[in-house]
Amino acid sequence: MKKAIIILLTLLLITGCSSNPSDTVKTTDAETKETVITTEAATSKAETTTAETTTTEPETTTVEETEAGVDDLFIADFVKALHARWECSDAIGNFEPGSKSHQDAYLALVHAEKDILNPYGDAHFNDAELADICQRYLTGLQNQEDCLSIMLTDYNSYYSAWLNYQGDRAVVFREMVDKYGITVDSKYSGAYYGMYNKGFTHAHHEEVYAMLNAEFYNGNYTSGEHSFTSPATNTTSNTFENFAVYLYLYDRNGNYLEYSTCVIEKWEPGQTIDLSFEFSTSFSSVGTLEISED
Repeated sequence: MKKAIIILLTLLLITGCSSNPSDTVKTTDAETKETVITTEAATSKAETTTAETTTTEPETTTVEETEAGVDDLFIADFVKALHARWECSDAIGNFEPGSKSHQDAYLALVHAEKDILNPYGDAHFNDAELADICQRYLTGLQNQEDCLSIMLTDYNSYYSAWLNYQGDRAVVFREMVDKYGITVDSKYSGAYYGMYNKGFTHAHHEEVYAMLNAEFYNGNYTSGEHSFTSPATNTTSNTFENFAVYLYLYDRNGNYLEYSTCVIEKWEPGQTIDLSFEFSTSFSSVGTLEISED
């Protein structure tokens, strides 16, 4: 009897195939999945101009007084804010999912960016599109902060909202890369690919979901005692690089067992590849599988 399987695509910062047992703290991956980057070092100009923005009062800052608007300063500070968040993320230790320590750690991540970018909320931009990007990113940060208020009382609702707002931020990040050519420290390259890919899949969720599940729903897959493989064709216009796909396992009662990850180095439009996963759980004990964006 075929097991119900949904294939979960997600964009995590993982560089190989692995599995994660149910007793592992899975929540710590949430911030990793949403981390963002570009693969070159930020310019010295970016670091210099951002310092001016964050050390002066909004009403008198150079950002407000520059005739050319704040466009270049915002682009530099956008990168600086990302660096600040990722640096904070790297410093986070272990915590119990849904605990006060978890909540405090994630609030610190959001504030690391907000402290740098909030002065741009009412600043003057010459580029109307960049002004809109700024407002949407600030809204994404505020939404993430707001949803953290329900973490301790309704973790499932918090987690769903957090990932959605994470996706909203990723869409903006991708625009900043494609339209404004932002670059960041190469040490965050894994996070860059995670967010850049998510910027596409969040905006095209149904298309990507159908792409990943098409062959499985046609019965075109193979499974072993501790493995699962399904072909998939990239039917989108996007080239995925360092793209993480997740297979989640559940028992016959719907209880989570573990997940396994397969990272695709490069997946071009029209190309067919195999999504292959290995896990520790015996396949015969699995009730359902899922492959999803998050």
